[in-house]
Order: sequence, then structure tokens, then C-alpha cells
Amino acid sequence: MNITKRKNMKPEDRRSQLLDCAQKLFFGKGYEDTTITDIMNAANVSKGGFYHHFSSKDELLLAVFERLAEQTADGLRPVSEDTSGSALTRLKGLFEERHRQIKQSANAGQVAAFDALHREENAGLYVRFTRALEFAVVPIYARVIQDGIEEGVFELPDAFAAADLIVKIGNVSHDALGAAIAARGSNSAEAAARKLSAAIQIQGLATDRLLGLPDGTISFRWPGYVDDLMNASK
Repeated sequence: MNITKRKNMKPEDRRSQLLDCAQKLFFGKGYEDTTITDIMNAANVSKGGFYHHFSSKDELLLAVFERLAEQTADGLRPVSEDTSGSALTRLKGLFEERHRQIKQSANAGQVAAFDALHREENAGLYVRFTRALEFAVVPIYARVIQDGIEEGVFELPDAFAAADLIVKIGNVSHDALGAAIAARGSNSAEAAARKLSAAIQIQGLATDRLLGLPDGTISFRWPGYVDDLMNASK
């Protein structure tokens, strides 16, 4: 009988490995259809090894999304640091990059994971995730907005507060996103899709008006995103 020996790893490396395996399974197989045993087998860890790092599958899901928040920030940071363009150009670039990231998430596995995160029983996890996302990206937006204040493009008393509000405005579409995901395949799917599209447009209008820009300056056109999301298999 062949027994595969478990490789000794540093705790931080083992945790990262569990996150890698869980993310692949959650986004490929689906959150509900993935068991802790599946994750343990994929990572080749014992039950004790798993529970040393995570108390439940829900906590692991949150950790996956918290890491995604950091990855989101990693994608935005180079745009904010490229000072060859104006602050407004860089801010537009930040939103374009964020939209690209969001559109990439409209695959069946990731949509299913977001569905789990948006459920009422996981409200606490969702709040923790949004806080993690805000913590990761608000300073990035704030840096660009501060440069815009100094350039005279934005008339705002505080860049960080403005950036924080802009990111929080995103929760308008996040809530509509959760409702749209839940409505897929139902009689209310079309209405939920319209509300999500409207929430995205309102997010753009609110951002422009907060910054004192003409409506439509910050592009919130997400071609195909809502359709891709609603058509992602359940």
C-alpha cells in the first residue's frame, strides 16, 4: 500500500496552499459542491492541519476573498503610481482596471462563490470582506485624488474621505449584484439585471458628482458584464 507523505511546510506556506486549493475548487467546482474533505485532499493536509488555519469553510471563503482584495490592490497600484499622466487620467485608469477585474469575475464558479458570500446568513462575512476591500484600495484612490486636488482638478477638503466614499458607493452595485446573482434563472432575473445595470450607472454618476466632474467623465460602461453574469450557470 502506497502512502503519500505529507510535505512539511511553513505555516504561512501551508495557509497559502490551502487558499490556492480552495479558490481553484470554489471557482471551478462551486462553493456548495466543494467540501472541506475535497480541500484537504487537494492540499494533502490532515483534518487537524486544516483546522489549525481555518475554523470552517465559510472562514476559508472569506480568506479567499480577502486575498482577492489584496490582488485587486496589486492590480490598481501600478496605475496609481504612473505619474506620467494627469491625476484625472490615472483615476480613469483605476476605474478601467477595476472594471476589467470585475468583468473577469463573471464566470460560473466565481459567481457561485459570490452568491454564498451575499447570503443573509453570511452577512458578517460580507461586511468583513467589504472592509478588507476598502482597507486595500482606499489609500490607492486617495493618492490619486490628492494629486488631483494639488493640480486643481478636484475641489475637495480631504482626499482620503473622498476615496473612502467612492469605494463605499460601490456597495450600491454590490447589493444589486447579490440580488441579481440570486435571481438567475428565475422569473425576476430580468428585473434584477435591470436594477444591477441601473446601480452601476448610478455609481458612476455619484462618483462624477462627488469629484465635481461632468456626468460621464468616469466611465461606468461595462459592456457585456451583466449579461455574462446572468448567463453564468448555476
